[in-house]
Amino acid sequence: MGALLEKLKPMSPGQEEMLKALTSEDYEIVGLFGPTGSGKSLFSILYGIDAVLEGKYKRLIISRPVIDVVTGRELTAQELGAQYYEIVSAYLKDILSGFIEWAEIEKLVREGKLMFADTHYLRGRTFDDSIIFLDDAQNVPPESRIEI
Repeated sequence: MGALLEKLKPMSPGQEEMLKALTSEDYEIVGLFGPTGSGKSLFSILYGIDAVLEGKYKRLIISRPVIDVVTGRELTAQELGAQYYEIVSAYLKDILSGFIEWAEIEKLVREGKLMFADTHYLRGRTFDDSIIFLDDAQNVPPESRIEI
């Protein structure tokens, strides 16, 4: 287990199972399901960053739909431009505060070891030697989920 996950103490049997599944060599794909606030994103992202920092993978790809809460419509990086990346960065800051310095995250982004990928533009992309985290998959159309 990596240094970031060491800082994280499971608070429930469900979180213990999440941690076991993420760190197990038995699985190539892990799906985590549960209510908001159960730690799915936190555990997954900390695992992904640890795996990259330890050299297990070359990069962590975070793909998350950006949903307009008023209209319920998914917004794309093409529509929002730089604001898209500001939104997903703010989401990441909220999750990671207290676990890793933001400067370290920015360094991983600069080095291409941490990337944000819009769910609309994944077809044809290659993510060799990468760990992919799809957050809020219920808001992603099935045809896009299959691409990931």
